[in-house]
Amino acid sequence: MEKQTFIQEMSCNFNLREPKAHKPTNIYFVVCIEGKQIKFSTGVKVYPEQWNKKKQEAFISFRLSELDNHNNSIVNTKITAMKKDFMDYKDYLCANPNKLDSKILLLKQYIYKDYMKKENNISATAIMKQIIVDKNDKESSKSQHMANLNKFERFLKENNIENSFNNMNLKTFNSYQNYLQNDNKTPNTIKNIIKGTLFPILKKADKNLEIPFKWDNSNLDSFELIKDQSNKEMADNKKVALTEEQVTEIHKFSINKEALKGIYQRQVTNDQVEKFQEVKDMFVLQCFVGQRISDIQKFFNGDNFMDIENNTISIKQKKGGARAIIPILPIAQELLEKYKGKTLKYYKERNSWVNTNLKNLLKLIGFNDEIIYEENGKTITKPLYELVHTHTARHTFVTMMCRKDIPKETVILATGHEDTKMIDEVYSHLNHKDKSRKVAAAFNKAFNPDKVEASTENINADRILELINKGIAEALKPINKDIQDIKEVTDHIKANKETIKEENIDMIIGMVCSLLQDDMPLFAINNMLDTTGLLYSTSHVKTGVYYPIQ
Repeated sequence: MEKQTFIQEMSCNFNLREPKAHKPTNIYFVVCIEGKQIKFSTGVKVYPEQWNKKKQEAFISFRLSELDNHNNSIVNTKITAMKKDFMDYKDYLCANPNKLDSKILLLKQYIYKDYMKKENNISATAIMKQIIVDKNDKESSKSQHMANLNKFERFLKENNIENSFNNMNLKTFNSYQNYLQNDNKTPNTIKNIIKGTLFPILKKADKNLEIPFKWDNSNLDSFELIKDQSNKEMADNKKVALTEEQVTEIHKFSINKEALKGIYQRQVTNDQVEKFQEVKDMFVLQCFVGQRISDIQKFFNGDNFMDIENNTISIKQKKGGARAIIPILPIAQELLEKYKGKTLKYYKERNSWVNTNLKNLLKLIGFNDEIIYEENGKTITKPLYELVHTHTARHTFVTMMCRKDIPKETVILATGHEDTKMIDEVYSHLNHKDKSRKVAAAFNKAFNPDKVEASTENINADRILELINKGIAEALKPINKDIQDIKEVTDHIKANKETIKEENIDMIIGMVCSLLQDDMPLFAINNMLDTTGLLYSTSHVKTGVYYPIQ
């Protein structure tokens, strides 16, 4: 329901700054709008004993000196003018209810109009900041817009450009774009600053008759954003994703005072050991649950739902409110038990310490591989550890799932995405080797059908079982295991052979062998196979999916 506003209920009052003083004190003009008080300086003073609070004016009397009467006459003239401005302001709002969203900014313009005309001391960015304040946005959005505007304000000052609406034009913004580019801001960041913050504010200003800015006269419709000249594939290299081996290496790394000397180069305290231990553990957990740092505490404080039968955990995500259904992988299970019921001290959202020391930790472990990427058309080389941050864990989870060819429609159940777009465009950071494997498999199937063991047509249950057993037997050789060692698993698969889909053959083989590598008990492997739905011909998956990464 649209909010009602009663203009005539807005009230004003004149208050003394120091009503009990024995010297002249400032007079404030106070306006009450919907329960909110806005205070203005009148620019005049009065002796408290010469102030008529009831009539809201200064005394004029033959009992006072000629000078006092003169001063008080100036006060009353100012008060009368401000009262008139306030009445004009209310009349304007009554006639223009479409301006109600900017009522506070409009009030300031009415009260300070003479000051603005004479002194011209109110900058364009000051008015633009008030537009941000008055907008009905989330506080986080307002904060970001304000930061972007402050950056623009610094640019004007550094380049001696007058901070006025006359300079809110194409020339200024072309210069500002070059300024941001020279400051190594990405094209996407530049777009967010200029077209995401500054232009919408200016278009808002254009609608306000009291603000001396017209969008049509600015020529800003002709503004063109710079294009990222980087090779897209090379640029994506910056969005690193770790391998399962690397995540395991982090997990196994021992955090102790001796190890941390490599970071601090001095005596290490118990608190520092505790901090790094928590950072290490929670980052690894993120890699195996695929959630944002803002949701990690939910895994320990009971703000979740455990499905013991299917070995999954679900949480309602902070961002967007989607529910994610996450399979509990072995390492994740270990960490969930370790921190059960605990409140995280350090691994928290917007804690700059976390990313800084995550990088320090990975540097200590030896994640020094050179990553080459392009940005703004420039080729940049950095060690891997410098590009890792907490969100890398989410990238890692999704990428590992993609490497194992888990359907994107299943991955989004665990990540909480609404669709597969982000999986397609952002998170699927497959490396050259991954892509080579996929290309080779596709072309072999098309041009070398003799290399494809299974026929794609009308394969029966016995043939499916034969291929699964053969594949498992071959895959077990590198880990010195024999198919007879896992008879409990193969018997379970055999019992369900009639319902196994042909397209699930490779996934079953990979899953069984990966779980064996993780030393998963045979009964647990059978439970996992049931949980994923890989043994059933229906498309229904009970909840979530487990797929270890190699």
